Amino acid sequence: MKVPVLVTGGAGYIGSHAVLALKDAGWPVAVIDNLTTGFRYAIPDGVPLYEGDIEDDALLARIFAEQGAQAIMHFAGSIIVPESVENPLKYYHNNTAKSRALIDAAVKGGVKHFIFSSTAATYGIPEVSPVTEDSPKQPINPYGMSKLMTEIMLADTARAHALNFCALRYFNVAGADPQARTGQSTAGATHLIKVAVEAALGKRDAVSVFGTDYATPDGTGVRDYIHVSDLAAAHVLALEGLIEQPERSLTMNCGYGRGFSVLEVLDAVDRDPSVTQRSLARELDIALGLTNAYLRRCILKGLIKVSQVPARRYAYYLTPQGFAEKSRLTASYLTHSLSFFRQARTQCGEMFAAAAALGQQRVALVGEGDLADIATLVAREHAIKIVGVVSWTGEAGAVAAAIAALGPVDAAFITTVVQAQDAFDAVRAAVGADHVYAPGLLRLRKAAPVNGSAEALRRPTIAAGTWCTPSPTERRARCRTCSARASTPTCRCSSGCGAMPAKPKRCRGRCSRVTCSSSSISSSSAGVRSIRRSASAN
Repeated sequence: MKVPVLVTGGAGYIGSHAVLALKDAGWPVAVIDNLTTGFRYAIPDGVPLYEGDIEDDALLARIFAEQGAQAIMHFAGSIIVPESVENPLKYYHNNTAKSRALIDAAVKGGVKHFIFSSTAATYGIPEVSPVTEDSPKQPINPYGMSKLMTEIMLADTARAHALNFCALRYFNVAGADPQARTGQSTAGATHLIKVAVEAALGKRDAVSVFGTDYATPDGTGVRDYIHVSDLAAAHVLALEGLIEQPERSLTMNCGYGRGFSVLEVLDAVDRDPSVTQRSLARELDIALGLTNAYLRRCILKGLIKVSQVPARRYAYYLTPQGFAEKSRLTASYLTHSLSFFRQARTQCGEMFAAAAALGQQRVALVGEGDLADIATLVAREHAIKIVGVVSWTGEAGAVAAAIAALGPVDAAFITTVVQAQDAFDAVRAAVGADHVYAPGLLRLRKAAPVNGSAEALRRPTIAAGTWCTPSPTERRARCRTCSARASTPTCRCSSGCGAMPAKPKRCRGRCSRVTCSSSSISSSSAGVRSIRRSASAN
């Protein structure tokens, strides 16, 4: 039997995923959230939201009366561990005192089942790993202690009243809804993966690793991560268990039972300075002959040296020059990656701002991958709702049908880097030019937009003296000031006309405002007419 469920903190990270899991499974669900750290857009359509605090007895009584709630999933509270040390009374109030008020209201309202979002921080620093539910509870911070106190209150209440409970102790939560309906947006949250993404996006200067003397393979801490969607499913299963056996209460750890250290994966050559070509071929998953060809190239460059061990066996070592080159390549890759993230973040922000200015709030992404992930994160900053991510398969009809299946969609954003031009053309034909966006880093060809349209707002501009590189197939471009056509695809003029740089000279269209670096600008009869119209307009 699926009873009505009230989710506290249902607009937050884990709470919003639990709401989705309940709704997807057909449970009647309502949310109470004061929106201090939660987001209204994280709550799916059709789910009632009561904006308020869980210590408001009158509001809770009204919710129980209107929704008939028989179960509570309790996620509301404060979660920043360092903050709990700096401001412990805030955590004992938000996590303990308010939980007491909620439990009291639940008893008065006849709620039968209570699921509590607890934490592995109740164990403190365990002496034995992995920890079990019976391991000693020795919290080392007010956050963990405030959660443990709520567990104790629930246990005492369950013995005195017709209410059973399940306390789920999480370790480390990661990930987001696979359909991009919600994710981690809590400001100040210290989850490792969130912090790493923020560093990649330029929101943080760096990622700090604390502790290098743990009894682990590399000295860094080992953590058991659980995907947030799996965690939400665990809450639904716990609710089913409480309903099935109302006389029983549960306390359970939530994890996979497999930990990962912060620096667990090490480079193969650094880990083992002597490797054979066969071991490298297996590790790289390429043919032995190709491996040998690469090795010979590296040996000729002085990056690797080879030594004969027993007869017909060889070992390869990185030279100091090789280590230097490896470091350079690594730095180059990281620089490129960070540049991509920052560029994508900036351009996605501009697109979302343009969409929001036009009242376009429900957006579909076309294409999966890093660009889609970045767009999903940036959308939250502009109160844009990502209604879904559509895979680009190369078939226009399929992508149009997939967008239509998402329900009302105000705009589509191109986030595929594979056949991006084809995807843009197909989506544009399906939803209209004013409803499709693409970041400039995709370098797409676009028709001349109408002033004030969505496409006009996102039209890329080229600063004076900068280079543009259109698609290789785009062999002709137009001077944006005088409309004369260029015969080659690159430019360096003040308005970006698309001409091949050579000796500085004026555009053949005799544009009085553009100094073009081209030696060959063709002016067809149509181009001449455009030039004259432009000249007369000036």
